[in-house]
Amino acid sequence: MTLRAAGRALHAPPGLDERALTAWLDSIGRARGVEASCAEILNEIDRTPSGGRRALERLFTLAGNMHQWKEEILHDAGTRGQTR
Repeated sequence: MTLRAAGRALHAPPGLDERALTAWLDSIGRARGVEASCAEILNEIDRTPSGGRRALERLFTLAGNMHQWKEEILHDAGTRGQTR
């Protein structure tokens, strides 16, 4: 959902599958100065084992990372700290 929402907000080309959308969003993120990689966060989520408290804590952390990534990409991380 986060990928699609960011893609819609940034006017991603229509018809991209998840992999292509992720690559497109990461290229936009790099151009905007976003340090985090959407693809890396998703890979971490996929590698997190299921079950147990540690896994749940890790998934919450990664969900927060994904939210932070979305905020940065949508609000142009390159402008952080600049006076308006």
